[in-house]
Amino acid sequence: MLHIDIAEKGLDDLVYSLSATERQVDYSLKRSLKRTAATLRRKAGKALRTELELRNNKALKRRLKMIKLTKVGNRNEAGIWFGANDLPVSAFNGRARKTSEGATFKGHAFKGAFIGTKPNGKRTLYYRKGKKRYPIAECKLPVADQIQVFVEDNIFTDVEPIFRNHFERDLTARTTLQIGKA
Repeated sequence: MLHIDIAEKGLDDLVYSLSATERQVDYSLKRSLKRTAATLRRKAGKALRTELELRNNKALKRRLKMIKLTKVGNRNEAGIWFGANDLPVSAFNGRARKTSEGATFKGHAFKGAFIGTKPNGKRTLYYRKGKKRYPIAECKLPVADQIQVFVEDNIFTDVEPIFRNHFERDLTARTTLQIGKA
């Protein structure tokens, strides 16, 4: 899970120029953090789909969750949880190849695996859980390291400008429309 923590020092000039009350600033901070987390979640979902070469966003939707805003001391924090469990082979673009020892998919060798068809018609890789014919399970690819590196290098570099934009727009609207003045 990655946390979003914004230093409030650089925002003083904006607060002073708009002559906002402490209550307006507090509400704007909370809302801006929530919106920043949601923006980063959307951005991560779109970018991770192309980075991991997934067929669709269905596999990622369950793995990207926004953590609610919490108050830690004098700071407000929000976070995004990234579920980095292994993903099934059927979630990825590409084609599995049969080998003498099993099968390969995207450079990963699965010993004892075989190519089968899911009930919806998609081809995937399966392996046997025991010595008998059934039960079988779908092979999975590890994605945790790839997700962690990509998110830290590409997604969380834009936190400050996104937060600043949301905060400025929200605080301007609150002071202009006199919302939360008292």
